[in-house]
Amino acid sequence: MNNANPITISRLYVGEQHALYVGAITAGKHKHHAVQISVALMQPFRIRLGGGAWQECGSIIIRPDVAHEFDSASVAVANMFLDVESADYQVILQAEPAGGIEGGHSFEVPQALLQALRLFHGRVTAMRTAPELCTRMVEAFLGRRLLRKKIDPRVAQVLAMIGKEPAEKIQVERLADAVSLSSSRLAHLFAEQVGVPIRRYRLWKAIREAIRLCLTGASLTDAAHCAGFTDSAHFSNSFRDLFGMTPSLLLSQHAPVEILLGADSHRNGTCDIVPQS
Repeated sequence: MNNANPITISRLYVGEQHALYVGAITAGKHKHHAVQISVALMQPFRIRLGGGAWQECGSIIIRPDVAHEFDSASVAVANMFLDVESADYQVILQAEPAGGIEGGHSFEVPQALLQALRLFHGRVTAMRTAPELCTRMVEAFLGRRLLRKKIDPRVAQVLAMIGKEPAEKIQVERLADAVSLSSSRLAHLFAEQVGVPIRRYRLWKAIREAIRLCLTGASLTDAAHCAGFTDSAHFSNSFRDLFGMTPSLLLSQHAPVEILLGADSHRNGTCDIVPQS
């Protein structure tokens, strides 16, 4: 194992249905509702699932709500978190036998992906490559490419409406009326094309907005309210439920983390880079 010259700066990307954290991590026993796909960059990491024994892994996928402990020994690892209601996770479930990844499942990581993740962590490649890396990590587990559908103009319009009112809980009925669809038809079309149901899309968007506001100097309480959460506890609980950590750990002024908040890629295909001071 090689512990020489570990890079201390971590990078966090939060998108519409994925999050990617690349850096060293040690976490006590916890669980979260997101699916976790982990890839070692330089040496195997250690993980313990439930009450089992510690094991060394070069890659692993952990299903939602499975208690686990994680230790990368101060060496960077790529941890991707995938929304449990996302289309990508449904593809994973269809590709695996029932319960096939319940206890953790390792997979072969292509050298090209491993090198891309190392370059990303080394800040050689731009933060805007993070969404592609998330897709490639899912594809590495599946062993095949994922196909993306062209966005329907009506769904694009709905995304634009949601984007203009980040702090308001827009009713699906109002969105459906605006694009001349029934609520049920819009819900189905949106989930099919965007990859997550409308309510989950809004949750990820609200989390990104709260993080953005915190990084501009807003208090956790003010950021939570402006992003549509009832209070800071609601925001913190939602964040922890997805990622297994509290936002305060990443948003501290002393946290060596560079943060990318993905914009609505289906709407305009752009991202905003927000460096952590």
